[in-house]
Amino acid sequence: MAQGKQLGGPVNNRRTWRMYYTATYGSCGPISCTITDKITFRVDFDPGIKASRVFMNYRYFPSTGKFGRPGFSTRAYIPNLQIGDAYVDAFNEGSITKYIPQGWSLKGRGFQFDITTHTPVNGQQKFVAYHSGWGACNTASTPTCKW
Repeated sequence: MAQGKQLGGPVNNRRTWRMYYTATYGSCGPISCTITDKITFRVDFDPGIKASRVFMNYRYFPSTGKFGRPGFSTRAYIPNLQIGDAYVDAFNEGSITKYIPQGWSLKGRGFQFDITTHTPVNGQQKFVAYHSGWGACNTASTPTCKW
């Protein structure tokens, strides 16, 4: 079973699961808080029969340098079975695509994906975990996977 809470929803005719989330850093006084750093993440999961594509993009603005370069790990699941994972230690602002080799065909099966990001903040790693909803692939000769 995937970690964290469910985030995002299906796009692209229900063939992609998209998540957006934001990490902020700031200082608070007695009345209000001032955000000095903000990282916005976008993650897309595109399921495939033998391997699935994970696209991540992040933008860091405004920035006083409180956050280090984030990385992520992601996994694919069918009920009661983890079927593959991908890990990116850290990457520069922009986007990256990874493929999760599954080892098991998703044809005729349900599936779910999770992602855990790690972002250095003042020398400490902060982890955030989310997961997609459940999807399924049909049993056609060229299966279609949808949420």
